Order: sequence, then C-alpha cells, then structure tokens
Amino acid sequence: MNFASIFKSEPTRQTFSAGEILIRQGESNDKMFIILSGELEVKVGGKAAALLKEGDLFGELSMIDKEPASGDVVAVTDGEFVTLDERRFLSVSQQNPFFTIGILRVVTAKLRAMNQTVAGA
Repeated sequence: MNFASIFKSEPTRQTFSAGEILIRQGESNDKMFIILSGELEVKVGGKAAALLKEGDLFGELSMIDKEPASGDVVAVTDGEFVTLDERRFLSVSQQNPFFTIGILRVVTAKLRAMNQTVAGA
C-alpha cells in the first residue's frame, strides 16, 4: 500500500534534508511518519536495515507500543513527510479501514523479516 496517496493533500507537510536524523535508536517517539517524497535509511545498531521511499512509513512501532525507537532513520535525500500522532492515527483508522489493514501488513512484514533473520543466524 502506498500510504502517501492517502495523505497527498495533507496541509501539515514537513521537509527533511539529506543527512538529517529523523528518529534516533533508543529515544522515545510518539509519531508515525508517512513519506511523501525522498528516501530514508533505517539503521539498527549502526547497520543498514532498510531503505524507505515515497509511500512507506516508519515510527509506527514506537507510536503504538510506546517503547523507544528500535533504529535510527536517516535521510538519504531531501524530501517531505507527514506525521500522525496516536489521536490522528485513530481518526484516520476509523475513516479508512484500508489504512488500518495496510499498517497491520507493514508490521506483519517486519515481524516476518525479523523471524527470517533470526532463523538464518
């Protein structure tokens, strides 16, 4: 699911610049980020774990479970994003059930990838 399509008209866009750290591993985070443009890299323990692009999201795990961020998110290019706090997340989820199932699919994919990594270790 391309989450950017849901938020393309969002008036509260924010920008990021190449090299900027949007989330730091171990720090608290209470927002989910939807990437509207640009690329970001997720680093866990300093190692590259994922490349994120338009339509992807991050920060959802910390927003949902209130635990510290499990990795750094660093901008590779300049770009734009929108953020959702828990209240806005719940509002969008009620208005758009496809958004909610999309989030569940993202979280499930992350869990499966982690399971494969552990099984291969």
